[in-house]
Amino acid sequence: LERALRHGAPEVRVAAAETLGSLSPGIVTALQEGLTDEDPNVRRAAVEALGKRGPRAIAVIQEALHDHDTGVRLATVAALSKLGLPAIPALLAALGDEEGEVRILAVEALGEYGSLAIPALQEAFQNEDSEVRIRAIQSLGQTGSLGIPSLERALEDTDVEVRVSAVEALAPMGLAAVPALERASRDEASKVADRAREALRQLD
Repeated sequence: LERALRHGAPEVRVAAAETLGSLSPGIVTALQEGLTDEDPNVRRAAVEALGKRGPRAIAVIQEALHDHDTGVRLATVAALSKLGLPAIPALLAALGDEEGEVRILAVEALGEYGSLAIPALQEAFQNEDSEVRIRAIQSLGQTGSLGIPSLERALEDTDVEVRVSAVEALAPMGLAAVPALERASRDEASKVADRAREALRQLD
C-alpha cells in the first residue's frame, strides 16, 4: 500500500491513502508522504485518512493548512474539527487563511467546543474578516452567561453588523445580559440601539 502512494495513477494513490487511514497507527509516516503529492485529490485523501488517526496526527495534519489548494485546506480544517481540544491551536491558525470559506469553517469548528472554546473565540474577534467575528459571536451566544463578558467586548467592534450580532446573542440571556444591553441601547448606530432596546423591552 505504501508503494501504491507513489503509483503513476492519481486514483490509485487516492485509494491507497483512504485504505491506509483505516490501518495501524504506525502508518502516519506513510500518509504524510501523501500530503506532498502533486494531485490535490490525493492530498485531500491523505488529510482525511490522517484525521482518523486521532489527536496524535494533529502535528502532521496541520501542515496541510499551508496547501495552495483551497479544497485541501477545507478538508484539513474538517479533519482537525474532529480531533478534540488539542486541535484548537491549529484551528486558530486557520482563521488567518486567505479564503473566507476556510476561515468560516474554522470558526464554526471552534464553536462546537462550547464554553471550552471561549478563549479561542475571543481571539477570533481580532480577525479582519467581519463574517468570522460574527460567527464567533454566534458561537459565544450558545455558551450561556459564560459568554457575556466576551459579547460585551464585541459591542466595541467598529462594524455595525458585528455589534448587532452581539446584541442578538445577548438578547436571549435574560437578566444577566441587561447591563450589556443597556450599554448597547446607547450605541451611536440606531440599528444597534434599536435592537438592544427591543431586547430590553422583552425582558420587562
